[in-house]
Amino acid sequence: MPADRRQALGLFGAALATLAGRTGATSIALPPLELGPARLTQGGWARGMARGGLALDLDGRAIPCDASGAFFLAFDRDAAPVARLTGRAANGWVATRDLAIAPRAWQIEHVDAPLRPPSVPSEQFLAIRKAEPSASPPPGPGQPTRAGGHSR
Repeated sequence: MPADRRQALGLFGAALATLAGRTGATSIALPPLELGPARLTQGGWARGMARGGLALDLDGRAIPCDASGAFFLAFDRDAAPVARLTGRAANGWVATRDLAIAPRAWQIEHVDAPLRPPSVPSEQFLAIRKAEPSASPPPGPGQPTRAGGHSR
């Protein structure tokens, strides 16, 4: 929530408290679960604050928070249309927020290649194979190698 909107709501709340005869209230309680900048799309993200030691989860998966309560969420490119963010306090209080995740049109590229190399005709393979040195076991220690050196 932008700071100027928060201030306006605070002034409005203070005015209501004064009209109701409850003077002396000078602070405003912030919401325990607040979602800040976000891109709520498939492949998107969101940042937020969990105050009061809330334990968070997104669709049942635990979300880590830093010491100040800040957290970061990321959504898979094929995320469901709704993700449920839940905060649980130590005293049993639960806050939930359903997040609408907008679909995206991902450009999926398909490479037109066979899963295995094309077969080589037998005559062609044999001609290539004849030009290669014959397959033999590796030389033992102290025996000469094909290049004329010695193995170690």
